[in-house]
Amino acid sequence: MEMVLNRLKSEFYFARHLYYEYYTSDIEDSLQFESYFSELFNDELLGLDVEKIRTVFRLCFGILDKIGVAICELYDIYPSRSKDISFQNFWKLDCNDRRERFDTIRNPGLLALYSIATDLNKHKDGEWAFLKEWRNSLEHQFVVIHKSDEPSDIYSSYKFIDDIVFRPLSKVDGYLI
Repeated sequence: MEMVLNRLKSEFYFARHLYYEYYTSDIEDSLQFESYFSELFNDELLGLDVEKIRTVFRLCFGILDKIGVAICELYDIYPSRSKDISFQNFWKLDCNDRRERFDTIRNPGLLALYSIATDLNKHKDGEWAFLKEWRNSLEHQFVVIHKSDEPSDIYSSYKFIDDIVFRPLSKVDGYLI
């Protein structure tokens, strides 16, 4: 478990570092111009800064998934024969006598993690359920982070993608603080 803890601390440190860089560092001009983006006048934010925010978001949810796997390994409490664990399916307590097995563990840290999972769960009216939806969007859809409240798209570039999600930077940025 010490190896797992080191991995989690390393990923969390990296996420914090990227977040700090996003707020404090100016990207060198040479790096800004190293990649070329077509100007579509569609208000989309592209480049290293916005990718830091996207990466931080993904890393933090990935850490939660790894915590679920580590707890399953430590206590041998996999929800099913499949060892494909996410932080969401880790808390399915209604199969394989898992509720009783969790009750025997009696760990305050596990209770705190359950509280986080409940806050992220839309089926339990979780306060942070929208963050889980954002994470899934980042992983499985085309997410456009834009500057203003509504994206502009004078060349209709967005109409060619069916599964697209729009997020204003003020919301994304504000919820990561």
